[in-house]
Amino acid sequence: MDLKCKKLNCKNNDRYSCMKDCIRVGSDSSCNSFEVAEDVAERNKKDASRDMFETAPDYHPFRLKRNVDIECGADCLFNTSGKCKANGISVCSCSNDAICTTFIKK
Repeated sequence: MDLKCKKLNCKNNDRYSCMKDCIRVGSDSSCNSFEVAEDVAERNKKDASRDMFETAPDYHPFRLKRNVDIECGADCLFNTSGKCKANGISVCSCSNDAICTTFIKK
């Protein structure tokens, strides 16, 4: 399971990868597992999308973890009995919210 996240101020984010073992996505496709980090790691302070063509971003190595539990309350194509069955999810940094961008309405 590949879990990409652009919420760099989340305490579970390590260089654009979510390290949480259980993720909860709400009915509005928001990441309810998002927790603001008290101290953002230096490696997470730089938003790679701003200057990605000047320097390569420091991404966390691909996270292959088969047992990540993703609870989903959204009316999504990948939601099967309250569990996400996508191969991976991406969460964007949309305004102040953390939104699952893998969401596809049924």
